[in-house]
Amino acid sequence: MASPRYDLHTRWSLHAPAQRVWDVIADPRMSWPDWWAQCAADGPVDGPAAEPVDATADGGGLVGRNASLAFRAAPGYTLHLTIRPTRVQAPRFVEFDAEGDLRGIGRVALVEDGDRTAVHIQWIVRPARRWMALLSPIAAPAFSAMHARVMRQGEHGLRDYLAARDG
Repeated sequence: MASPRYDLHTRWSLHAPAQRVWDVIADPRMSWPDWWAQCAADGPVDGPAAEPVDATADGGGLVGRNASLAFRAAPGYTLHLTIRPTRVQAPRFVEFDAEGDLRGIGRVALVEDGDRTAVHIQWIVRPARRWMALLSPIAAPAFSAMHARVMRQGEHGLRDYLAARDG
């Protein structure tokens, strides 16, 4: 039995130029835990870029990096993912492979509109854990709702982080 496929879309709207948003979300250190309360490092970032690099040049050293992250999806449950950027068009687009509790790809695209940036996020994933695959026919709405909640919290965290940096 093949695991069900989830195609999840999220849109964030941030009051910041695209380059400022890119500098944070495409940080080669994968510093998402600095601004996303539901996200924690699940191991060191590894891969080709061992030293800090300019995040605007040629993908900023993202391609080939591995970041193991843990997302608190619900009370008592954490999703463990390793993400690996595979295609970068700085400062507008990154695509990555995801492995761990979910397997598939993610895409993030930034679109600047005046003094705002829309961040379009897509996950195309399948559950890797057997229990998640078995429960998906009845739990898919709950899984999608948990995803939406975690993503909203990420948007709020990034919005606050960017505002504090303007401070």
